[in-house]
Amino acid sequence: MGRVVCVHGIGQQHMGESQLYASWRPALADGLTRAAAPPLAASDVTCVFYGDLFRPAGRTLAVLDPPLDASDVAEGLETELLLQWWAEVARTDPAVLPPDARTRAPCSARSTR
Repeated sequence: MGRVVCVHGIGQQHMGESQLYASWRPALADGLTRAAAPPLAASDVTCVFYGDLFRPAGRTLAVLDPPLDASDVAEGLETELLLQWWAEVARTDPAVLPPDARTRAPCSARSTR
């Protein structure tokens, strides 16, 4: 086991521990250099991989990820977080309408509130 264990986040279903190691190790080394820390030996860094658990066997998914829609968003925290992100994006990007914008069709997230 390495002294540093790198654990990937979401969206890594199609890579593996060797690919992650190849891209993360140089970044880690650069960070240690900038921090004036001693370098790590290659054997000190281990990348774990579990993304394959999100690829159902025998099933091809669209655009490499599972198709999600509004029914995948849980009421409560998930809905509130998405609405806050949407409001912030609308505040910073004039091309995005805010959640409370008057439109011809109401947003399903707004209409349930």
